[in-house]
Amino acid sequence: MYSILETKDPNIYRPLNISDNSSFTQGLTYGSWQRKMGRNVRNGIIKKDNEIIGTFQIIFYPLFGKKTYGYIPHGPILKQEFDTDLALIFKSYLKDVCAEENATFLRFDKYPFTKDCEILDKSFTPSAHASYYGAFFQYPYDWVTDISGTIDQIFEKMHEKTYYAVQASQRRGAEVLCLSGAEMSEYFETFYELMEETSARGAFHLHPKSYYKDIFDSALNDKNILLFVAKYQGIVLATHLLIVHGKTIYYPYGASREIHRNILPTYAIHLAVIKEAKVRGCTGYNWGAIEHEDFPQKNWSGISSFKKRFGGDYFAYSPFYDHVSKPFWYWLYILRKKYRDRKNTNKTDSKIVEK
Repeated sequence: MYSILETKDPNIYRPLNISDNSSFTQGLTYGSWQRKMGRNVRNGIIKKDNEIIGTFQIIFYPLFGKKTYGYIPHGPILKQEFDTDLALIFKSYLKDVCAEENATFLRFDKYPFTKDCEILDKSFTPSAHASYYGAFFQYPYDWVTDISGTIDQIFEKMHEKTYYAVQASQRRGAEVLCLSGAEMSEYFETFYELMEETSARGAFHLHPKSYYKDIFDSALNDKNILLFVAKYQGIVLATHLLIVHGKTIYYPYGASREIHRNILPTYAIHLAVIKEAKVRGCTGYNWGAIEHEDFPQKNWSGISSFKKRFGGDYFAYSPFYDHVSKPFWYWLYILRKKYRDRKNTNKTDSKIVEK
């Protein structure tokens, strides 16, 4: 009844046909960025009889020795809940893939979040809480602002001070450009310069410069990758990289200068993002990971408060589940994670989420 077929054919592998709110981390574009980082990526579809009812994208990362581990970030994307038969065939597929990739385990957090955890609990290993923290695992909670209404309706849901800041940014002379394609390339060095300045100020790590360059290069053939640039008196004060995926616009990267902060350039950019997203038919603005009591982060309160003040709500993803291929090495990995978790209690991992 169920079958799994691997394919990278964009005419077949179409996660947005399964859900137009599925994460961009399951899109082929995101997969291409990972391949350029030297990571192996596998894509597949899940069929029930002759109907495609699911898609998934697996990314493999190096572990100790020549071992690897796999992760399906915010996937598989399914039209239905897992039943016993689907869990069995998916588990069998993951077993074969782990053998081929020398993977110690393969992790997933399926989309959308549903209440079928009992079947998953029986078929897979629920991931240890401490192992959620890692550079390459997606955080379980994002913040999403509903932008389906009018601009005035969106303003009404903002915090009073945020509404004032957005309006003030318009009066103080911030000029915002929305760029795509070749236009973006002209600002790559400026974008990366601001990313370096922001990372130094915020004490978080960056990807290699080549990773961001690959994103800019892919934008040449993908009009859904956008760069917003805020200027004041000819000086670039802030740059934000946005991705349109289905009905949602995602905000994975943003940076700003320390100077002229009274111009409020980031507020001007976010208003421009909302307006452009609405033109493109988006109904949600995904701000990315946000602090949640289930997974506390010591230094996330400031940026989390900033996102919340634009209005919106938590967007929860499924718990992590693991298919364990090499039990000894898997539990050694988990023990190491638990040890580091105890050692670094209340200490922020600045690379907890990679987009």
